[in-house]
Amino acid sequence: MRTVAKVGLAILLLGALAAPAPAAGPDPVEPYRQGDTSIVALNILPPGQGRYLNSAEEAQAQANGTQPAMNTNQMDLYTSLIKGAPGLTAVTLSDFFKDESFGVKPEDVDRQYSPRPGVEVIRDKPYEVPHVYGVTRADTMFGAGYVSAEDRMFMMDVLRHIGRGNSSEFLGASPENLAMDRQVYKSAGYTEKELQKMIDRLPKIDPKRGPTVVKDLQDYTDGVNQYFSEARQDPTKLPAEYPALQLVPQDWKPTDTVAVASLIGSQLGVGGGAELQNARFLEKLQRTHKSRQKAQSIYDDFRVLKDPEAPTTTNHLFPYLTDLGPVNPKSIAMPDHPGRVVRSAASAASVVTGPFGPINVSFPDGMSNALLVGKSLSKTGHPLAVFGPQTGYFSPEILMEMDLHGPGIATRGVGFPGISLYTLIGRGTDYAWSATSANGDQVDTFAEKLCRPDGSKPGIHSAYYLKDGKCTKMYKRTDSWAAKPTAGGQPCPDPSCVEVSMTTRRTDNGIVQARGRVHGIPVAFVHDRSSFKREVDSALTYYDMANPNHINGPKDFQRAFGRFAFSFNWFYLDKKHIAYVRGGYYPHRRKGTSDSLPLWGTGKWDWKKRNLSYAELAKDIDPTKGWMTSWNNKPAPGWGAA
Repeated sequence: MRTVAKVGLAILLLGALAAPAPAAGPDPVEPYRQGDTSIVALNILPPGQGRYLNSAEEAQAQANGTQPAMNTNQMDLYTSLIKGAPGLTAVTLSDFFKDESFGVKPEDVDRQYSPRPGVEVIRDKPYEVPHVYGVTRADTMFGAGYVSAEDRMFMMDVLRHIGRGNSSEFLGASPENLAMDRQVYKSAGYTEKELQKMIDRLPKIDPKRGPTVVKDLQDYTDGVNQYFSEARQDPTKLPAEYPALQLVPQDWKPTDTVAVASLIGSQLGVGGGAELQNARFLEKLQRTHKSRQKAQSIYDDFRVLKDPEAPTTTNHLFPYLTDLGPVNPKSIAMPDHPGRVVRSAASAASVVTGPFGPINVSFPDGMSNALLVGKSLSKTGHPLAVFGPQTGYFSPEILMEMDLHGPGIATRGVGFPGISLYTLIGRGTDYAWSATSANGDQVDTFAEKLCRPDGSKPGIHSAYYLKDGKCTKMYKRTDSWAAKPTAGGQPCPDPSCVEVSMTTRRTDNGIVQARGRVHGIPVAFVHDRSSFKREVDSALTYYDMANPNHINGPKDFQRAFGRFAFSFNWFYLDKKHIAYVRGGYYPHRRKGTSDSLPLWGTGKWDWKKRNLSYAELAKDIDPTKGWMTSWNNKPAPGWGAA
C-alpha cells in the first residue's frame, strides 16, 4: 500500500424519482439502472478503486512511478471540488462525482468475465468498479469474494493476520508488527475455536437470518479462494508483495473474515477503556491541589458529560452515562499509585511494516461527516444528503467499491476487505446510508482482587482472582510462532527466524491490562468490552441492508442498525425521509458507578446488560428543524461519551 494523498471516501446522494427499467431476462446481468428507483446517487472513492501490482508492474512503478489508472483516476475529481464548490449546481455535480447507479451503460463496459457459471462480473470504464451479478444468491456471494480478492488480495491477507494478533508471522518481527500483535492480544486475542463459535452463534440468535448469513460467508470464502488459486498459478494475478515476502498466499477461511471483523470491533469501532489514564490524571490533580474536593471539581469540569453548548445530531433526549446518579465511593477501585501500575506491554499501534514500507491499518481519528436535508427544505421536495466518511489514505485504499445483484441482494457502495460480502456504506434500490465514527463508551476497567489457592497472601502477579468469593484461576493462553526478523528475510524455518510469543490472560470480566494495588490489595485491572465475542452479530445488519424487501423505510433502517455491534453513527435517506441511529452495543451500567474511573470487579458493580435496547439508542427521523448533521459530535442531549 502506497501513500498517495490524505483523502477519504465521499458519497453524494440526491433524492429524486426515476422510472424503473424493464425486468431482466434469465441472464443475471441486469440493464443499467434496473431496479434503481427513486434515487439519484453520485460518489467518489479517491484516490481510486485501486488494485495491487504484480511483480513486473511493481518493478516499473519503482522505476518510473507508473500506476494502473484505476489506482489514482478519482483523485482529480476529488481535489477539483475545492475550486468548483462556489458554483455547484445539480448539473455541475457530475463534474466532481461519478455515477453511482446500478449497472453499467453499454458504452461504459470495459470488460466482462465469469469466474464460474452463474456469476458475471462487469468492470466499467474508466474506474474499473466491479458490478457483480449472480443467478443465485450463492453466485452473487461467490462473485463478491472473487472481486474482493482480485482488488484487495494482499490487504485481506494482512488484515486476517493482524486480526489474529500474528502479523509478525506474516510480515516479519519488526517493532511495529510486534506492537500491533501485542495490542490485539490485549483487546481480542481469540482462538480459532472462539472465532468459529461467533459464526455458530448467528443461527442461535437469529434462526431466520443467521443460517443464510453463514451460507453467504461460505460462498464468499469460495469466491476468494477461487482467485487465490488462480493467483498461485498465474504470476500476473499475484501481488508483488508475496514474492517480496517469499511467501505463497494460503487459502481463505470463514474464520479469517471473523478475524477481520474482530479487528474492526476491537480497534476501529470502539471507545472507552481509559479509566486507568483518568485515574492517573485525577491523582495528579489531588497531589497538586492538596484538596480532593478541588481536584474532583477540576476533573469533573474536564469530563463535563452534560455540556449544554455541545452540538448534537438529534435534539431528542437520550440519557446515557448521565443517568447513573451520584457515584458510590465503594464502587471505585482507585489505584494506590496510578503512575506505578504495572502494565502488560502494548502500545497504540496504527501501522505495520510491509515489504514496501509502512501499512496504515487505522482510520483517521475523526472528522467524518454527514449532512442530511429533509424534503421540507429541498427544492425538489425530496431529501438530499452529502456523506463523507473519511477512511482512505492509500492506494489501494482500505475500502473498495462493489455493485452487487442477485436474489435478495441489490446494493452498491463500499466494502471492507475481508468482510466485503456485504456493502458497508452505500445505497439500495431506493435508499442510502452512511456512517461517522462514534467512539461510544463500550469498554470499562474492572479491578479483580487477586488471591492464592492456599490462602496465603498474593502478590500483584498472582494467576488467581476472587470470583463469587472463590479463588479462581485466570484463563491464560500463550501462542508461539517463528517469524522472520524483517519482511524481506528468508521464510521460516531459517536460522535467522526468531521465536515470537503472545500471551493473553482473562477473568470473567475481561482481558488483563495491568496490575497494581487498591487500598493495599493486589489487583488485576481488566477490560470488559460489550462487543467481545459478538463482533459477527453485525453481519445480520448488513444482510438486511442488502435486501430491498427488508428496508421499507427509516424504522427498518434503525432496527437493522439497532443490532449492530460496533460504535458508529448511522444515517439514512430515501425519497421521503431522513433518519439517524447510534449503532453499537453499549452496556447498561449500574446506578452509582463511575463512567470514567476503574470499578471493583467483585460482581456487585458488573454491567446489568451488555447492550442497550433499541428504544434506548439515540435516534431520530425527519427532525422538525428539517436537517441533521454529524462531524463525530455528541449524538443527543443527555448522551455521554467515552
